[in-house]
Amino acid sequence: MVKGSPFPSMTQASNAIGISRKVISYFLDTGKAEGIRGTYLYTRSLQAKEVKALLKFSQLLQLGNKKEVWVYNAKTLELINGSPFLVYNLPRKFLT
Repeated sequence: MVKGSPFPSMTQASNAIGISRKVISYFLDTGKAEGIRGTYLYTRSLQAKEVKALLKFSQLLQLGNKKEVWVYNAKTLELINGSPFLVYNLPRKFLT
C-alpha cells in the first residue's frame, strides 16, 4: 500500500482502520465522520476546498467515545450515579 493511495477494497480498508464494512458503507461519501475515530470515508480523492471545509468542521466534532450519557431511572427519573457516564465507561451494574 502506498501512503496516500486508496484502499483497493472495503475489506482491506476495514482491516486496516479497524472498523466494520457495514460502518464503512454507512458513512461512505456522506461527509459525516465515523463516530468513534472520526474517520471520513470517500470513494474519491477530496478537493482542497472540501478538505478545508472538513478541517473547519472537524474542530467542533465530538466523537462517540467523548459524549456524556445521562442515564435516568425509568420509575423515578433520578439520575443514575448522580452524574453522566462516558459512553465507554457505562457500568452494566447500573443497567441490570
